Amino acid sequence: MKVSDVRGKKTNEILQGIKIIKFNAWEKILSNQIQKLRNIEISTYRWIFLIRGIGSAIIAFLPVACGLVVFPIYDAVYPDDPLTIP
Repeated sequence: MKVSDVRGKKTNEILQGIKIIKFNAWEKILSNQIQKLRNIEISTYRWIFLIRGIGSAIIAFLPVACGLVVFPIYDAVYPDDPLTIP
């Protein structure tokens, strides 16, 4: 994922230059940048998991929905041939 790659590269860059960052007191600025990237990444993952959850719910409900639709239609089309259990 692009956002994860960007955050990972930024974190690695900060760790490589930690002496310069400490010397210039840039911890707060860079921490805020990393936090913004992390928030974007979390938001993206939330959307992905939401879409997956909706898809899973649809897949689980589909057989029930088909039964609720097909049997009344069969009963309406063939009123003289009722559904029975053998």
